Amino acid sequence: MLWKLASAAPDSPLHLLGYAADGFPIYGPECPGDPTDLKSKTRRLRSSYRLRLGKRKDGPKGRVDGMFVEDFEYVPEHGDLDECNGRIGPTPEFPDGTYYYVVTDEFPFVPRFFRGTPDPSFRHGPPPGVSPPLPSELKKYQSKE
Repeated sequence: MLWKLASAAPDSPLHLLGYAADGFPIYGPECPGDPTDLKSKTRRLRSSYRLRLGKRKDGPKGRVDGMFVEDFEYVPEHGDLDECNGRIGPTPEFPDGTYYYVVTDEFPFVPRFFRGTPDPSFRHGPPPGVSPPLPSELKKYQSKE
């Protein structure tokens, strides 16, 4: 479904999919081929991750085949994107340029970690100073102080 965006709006050089927890936009699947020219011909960008060679040293033994995240390695400039699956350039929403993530056809498909700092509202767990609720099956063991 996501890949149909390019044909649904062929006049748009980038399709804003949303924003990551660190506030940077996420685009894809089609992006300008030249990161500095919003009007350059669009294409699907390539990740700079590749499948490692050989056998796994840790975890499940066997030949590296892409079944696990650890089967891949980042190789600078192997593709179009950095280790966060993003790049810097102008976008329709940020004509002066910004860092942005790109959804790709190949691993890692979507960003696996952030370039910036995620907003605190994305933290997991209760707010500071609040204890998580006690499961009902454990309430009978609760201290009666």
